Amino acid sequence: MNIEIAVLVLTILVTIVVVILGYTTFRTQREWDKFKEEIWKVAERRLENLEESQREINYLKKHIETDPLLLHPEDRKQLFDFAEGFINGQDMLPLKFYFVGRAYEIGYGGNISKEDRLEKSILYYKNALECEMSKATEQRIRQAMGTSESGLGKEYSAKGDQSKAMKCYKKAVDAFYDAFKAKPNSQALDSQGNAHIELAKMASDNQEEKANQLNKAIRCFDDAIQMKDNLARQWWATYHFDKARALALRADKDNREDLDEVVKELERTINAIDKEPVGFNVPELFQDFEDIKHESEIKKKLDLLQEVKVKAMPKGG
Repeated sequence: MNIEIAVLVLTILVTIVVVILGYTTFRTQREWDKFKEEIWKVAERRLENLEESQREINYLKKHIETDPLLLHPEDRKQLFDFAEGFINGQDMLPLKFYFVGRAYEIGYGGNISKEDRLEKSILYYKNALECEMSKATEQRIRQAMGTSESGLGKEYSAKGDQSKAMKCYKKAVDAFYDAFKAKPNSQALDSQGNAHIELAKMASDNQEEKANQLNKAIRCFDDAIQMKDNLARQWWATYHFDKARALALRADKDNREDLDEVVKELERTINAIDKEPVGFNVPELFQDFEDIKHESEIKKKLDLLQEVKVKAMPKGG
């Protein structure tokens, strides 16, 4: 048992002793015994999880620089801020669970399936949310949970299990909503919008529901664009691109007004690209323009976007 675990055990024991010594309100021995039993169950469960987590934490430390979400200074600073709080004892338990969840999310546990890894990450995020924490930590954890739920939805969708995929994306929408509620930020809005896009694709046989989900997605992207918060500045182009994708999926290919909306958002995407673009360099995202990509203005913008994106990508990106 390492020093960190020993300190945690001591902290738990001292807390329990203090509670015991200060106990004056429970009226019967039976109530007190029940209270002690519940406290010990919580303490033992958390201790077991923390002991198990040492390998996952070490994995995360080793591989953190390969995480695509940490390519940019603002993201790295945010992680270091959380790490500093962790080291100084702020939100110790929830951040510990958070980092373990991140380890599984980015690839820890090579002998288990991606589906199992994502489920494990979600479990650790749930453990984290059972603890007391700051709003900033809660936002980080709920955002990560939404990302894992979306990833799990993608896995189920690829296997043809649309029912499970839909449930995961709905949970993702809720997680991103809760992340924004904990601490308003544009990335939570954009992520929520993307989950709505996936739900729209699965509702392709129900045009009313498809339109409903796409409208919700567009509202999320509009709100993200309006925020333009400093921490997410490198994502501005992404928000415009994601809105263009939603508009493309909603567009009537014979309606010039619909097509012009897509063109405008692609133009804004190109103009917003900085030296380190993120979030729209996944080839499969361009499939959302499939039905209208041959329209001359849209094709021109998509080709230009590819050129600008390649020029702006960091070396090795």
